[in-house]
Amino acid sequence: GHFLVFDLGVDWRIGAFHYEEVLLDYDVAMNYGNWVTVARVDKPRSWGEPEALDEGHEDMRWKLGAERANDPSGKYIRRWVP
Repeated sequence: GHFLVFDLGVDWRIGAFHYEEVLLDYDVAMNYGNWVTVARVDKPRSWGEPEALDEGHEDMRWKLGAERANDPSGKYIRRWVP
């Protein structure tokens, strides 16, 4: 979600709608709540304050590290991510 919103500049609602259409275990509150959190919609910025960019992609690195720890062979990712 973070990559989609902040790196690709896609509106978070498009990601939320996509999940609504494709997830087998879809839950309205969890889906939209998570997308609002990822897109930082609930954190208003002061006028003129720039968006904090994660140029080093630390958030993504942390998540990929967790994926490697939980699925070292990558079987789950290859099964569900085209």
